[in-house]
Amino acid sequence: MDPKKRRLESQLCKAVNDGEPRSVQLFLTQGASPDLVGSKGVAAVHLAAGKETEKNTRCLKMLLEYGADPNTRSPDGLTPLHIAALWGCSQNLKLLLINGGNPNIKDNEGNTPGQLAEQEENDKCARLLQEYQSSSVDTEDDDLPQFQYSVYSDQTDVSSYPESDYSFSSILL
Repeated sequence: MDPKKRRLESQLCKAVNDGEPRSVQLFLTQGASPDLVGSKGVAAVHLAAGKETEKNTRCLKMLLEYGADPNTRSPDGLTPLHIAALWGCSQNLKLLLINGGNPNIKDNEGNTPGQLAEQEENDKCARLLQEYQSSSVDTEDDDLPQFQYSVYSDQTDVSSYPESDYSFSSILL
């Protein structure tokens, strides 16, 4: 990796870890990759997923807006969803799901994010993942669940969706 990219990646990770949204934006505009797994085995998106302060959640939103892949895997096979579920960061978990995070990906030990949430007794995250996976309300396009459809259609306001039998949409509002 070229030294400039390595430095940007390191600075971005530090800014995310410290919860500094302005610095995060600066490094992203300079070309830092939000999902480049660095020398420490994690990407900035992993770091942001594991802390749920207001500033860290803003950092996560920004990383996702700049194209961070919510399914980026660490050398241990952990995705940002695994990290959020493991640490009980339910708001971050919602953000990652909204932005295409796959709750079915297993880490290198065979655990899904939901299984990690249950193991760590992060009930809110476990419940959120269960409800997300059980919500399969069809849309007109490509038979995607409404929750995922908002990502693919650039529709971000899920409050306009009709009520369904599933409670996942009510968790988001």
